[in-house]
Amino acid sequence: MSLKNLIIVGAGGFGREVYQWAKQSFGYETEFKLKGFLDDGKIEINEKGIEHPVLGKISDYQPKDDDVFIMAIAIPKLKLEISQSLIKKGAKFTNVIHKTSIVLPSAKMGVGIVICPFSIVSSLSEVQDHVFINTNTTIGHDAFIGLGSTISGHCDITGNCHLEEGVFLGSHACMVPKSHIGSYAVVGAGSCVVKKVAAGQTVIGVPAKKLF
Repeated sequence: MSLKNLIIVGAGGFGREVYQWAKQSFGYETEFKLKGFLDDGKIEINEKGIEHPVLGKISDYQPKDDDVFIMAIAIPKLKLEISQSLIKKGAKFTNVIHKTSIVLPSAKMGVGIVICPFSIVSSLSEVQDHVFINTNTTIGHDAFIGLGSTISGHCDITGNCHLEEGVFLGSHACMVPKSHIGSYAVVGAGSCVVKKVAAGQTVIGVPAKKLF
């Protein structure tokens, strides 16, 4: 079976991180190999350890039959808009799951997911499509992580928590059991959600309170 060609959408700092994690992920050189990046900016990558080029603009690229894609854009709304535009052109997405992470067999996983080093997805949790889980983050049992959400490093999402579509959690944010975050809400770095965050709100602090 021939290997698929992995294309990273986004060639900024986030994309360069995903590139390195992809080379240390399950499936690398057994299911896929790296092909390069797509980015609508004028970016030339000159960094040690990155051997693959920017292939062109996202908007111009026509997916090939042997291509698979992963998003490296942190802003949830933009990430979902671009992924949908590629899907309409026939793009297929895969998961990049680092070998040091732990995903329990009962967890339900979508596609287009990035799980970075030393993160955990626990029993009977669900992670939907195009979710990004950064380093040293824990998703507790029976949690739900909605479409396109971005979870920064060192976050603690405890049991039975629910994140709707497009949530953004800053670094070291945490959620107490059974707390809930509405769609496209933002939780600031170091904040603790203890009850419910309404859709579209930005909250910060311990306990997390509405900023605007």
